[in-house]
Amino acid sequence: MEGGLDLPPGLQFETEETRGVDAEGKPRPAYANLGLPGSKLLGDVLVETEGQRVLVEIGVVHDWTYSKWRDKLVADTSKLRRLDGLAIFRLQAILRLGSERFQADRSPWLASVPAWTATDVFVQRADLPGGAAAEVRGFIVADPA
Repeated sequence: MEGGLDLPPGLQFETEETRGVDAEGKPRPAYANLGLPGSKLLGDVLVETEGQRVLVEIGVVHDWTYSKWRDKLVADTSKLRRLDGLAIFRLQAILRLGSERFQADRSPWLASVPAWTATDVFVQRADLPGGAAAEVRGFIVADPA
């Protein structure tokens, strides 16, 4: 991508639909400001563009990720579902970086994460040197009301 991160082939995220779109990302948005008064929850990123709002919860897993992070990924899905009925898109993005060993060790681990096993996900994958791979999965928790 011009002016952006030089990603491996297959992990480019710019599309015809997003090219030239003016968007602003805001880190750590408060759920209280998104329609849950009194909530102390914080999101990862709120992207606002052309009257649309997209709340993104982001997770990263790799060869040395401990099981407590699986619970965090499951909790992120639950957090996003708390905004059901509100006019905001909700996306959970999970980046997996790992070796062949990761596939064997973490497949059952990831199978318990709803956002990872959902059938309606956006998936981008790239093989990396040494038998490693990078994969991004995006799961739309729900369309806005």
